[in-house]
Amino acid sequence: MLLIGTVLSVFLPRAVARFGYRPPFYLGALMVGTGFLGGQVPCTLYYRLAALQFSTQEFSSKAIAIVIAGGCLSALLGPEIAKHTVNALSKPYSGAYLTTLCECAMLMFILTIIQFPSPRKTHNTHITSSLSTITGDNISINGRSIFVIAGQRTFLIAALGGFVSWSAMAIQMAAAPLAMTGSGYNFVQVTTAVECHLLGMYAPSFFTGSL
Repeated sequence: MLLIGTVLSVFLPRAVARFGYRPPFYLGALMVGTGFLGGQVPCTLYYRLAALQFSTQEFSSKAIAIVIAGGCLSALLGPEIAKHTVNALSKPYSGAYLTTLCECAMLMFILTIIQFPSPRKTHNTHITSSLSTITGDNISINGRSIFVIAGQRTFLIAALGGFVSWSAMAIQMAAAPLAMTGSGYNFVQVTTAVECHLLGMYAPSFFTGSL
């Protein structure tokens, strides 16, 4: 279900273009089941792109870096919260899941008070400003077909880089906790290792925006 929810998030950009930022982000913040959890992850990753709508073109790279750097706070708080809530209820991990529900409720409240700009206006602005660097008769002011985008070398390089980096991350994050548990490490030690892993992921964001 987690995988299905993640795969379905491929339609997230179209949903943002059609309904604006708030409704898709609301849906991503819901935690009805594991499938919605799979949809939540891409929505949170999309926040860094939404930050571009609030920044100037010169500040765009730093805006993305600042949003991603917020993951450092999550890397510190998330595992610590899990340590104190994993056995809070009679069934293991149910307390941590309920805590995640509360966090998503807080997220929905924050999304309510944020004044998101219209994605249609910013979308047309980006399309117009980039027409000079795009060639082909199948480009219109309404955007490019997904098949046109998928055939571009720039997209293929980015997709390959994302595939390799995320695969390496997923293998470590998924296998390491299981291996540590099987080797006799307790839950606190496992979450500490995950905490260090997350810090290693997000800490570089403090300076990558200036590169």
